Amino acid sequence: MSARAGKRVLRSMVQSTYAPASRDALRPTLSVCLICGALFSVGCGTPASRAYAELDEVTVRMSLGAYILRYLAPPWSLVSSDDGRTLLQIDADGERFSPDSGFTPKYTCQAEVISGNALNRATQAERTAAAEESILVPQRPIVTDGGNEGTEFLSFRDLDMRFLRRAYFDSERGGVVRVVFEAKPDLDEREVTKMLRALSVDPEDPDLAGKE
Repeated sequence: MSARAGKRVLRSMVQSTYAPASRDALRPTLSVCLICGALFSVGCGTPASRAYAELDEVTVRMSLGAYILRYLAPPWSLVSSDDGRTLLQIDADGERFSPDSGFTPKYTCQAEVISGNALNRATQAERTAAAEESILVPQRPIVTDGGNEGTEFLSFRDLDMRFLRRAYFDSERGGVVRVVFEAKPDLDEREVTKMLRALSVDPEDPDLAGKE
């Protein structure tokens, strides 16, 4: 079977069998890498600082938006955070045996502040993605632990056979916080959802707390 034919078969399988049971069979779950969901949950009356005590975080404040991206390190590692854009990744399994070998990361997560509004940005991105990707889950709502409402959609890119999950949240500053996950395993999983819910959009600036 040629590589092109193989990709067509895989695409057909993904589209026709995309259901919870099939997703469990398709992916090596990230739960072996990530901690119990309790660390991501903010219960009623539980301060965020305590709920996320064991997580690393990156705080970004831009004119159009601000966010705190929280992650468990390891397995996640911070690659860069500059000009409003933060990149995290989980190395491919091969990197453990051959560091700096150039393997494509198993997971990546990129957060950034962009212009526009969440719904329009998500709709435009979904329409563009549909030309080259299989839309697995069309736009659906997502809410962070802090009550930030957003929209997301999930897709599968045939070219390199990777899953994508894109989420968009409006910022009170007038822009959008966009978070994009990309991975070989399927991304419609509990741990990725918890990571998105741990995101804080427009967090309080401690330097301005108590000031008018």
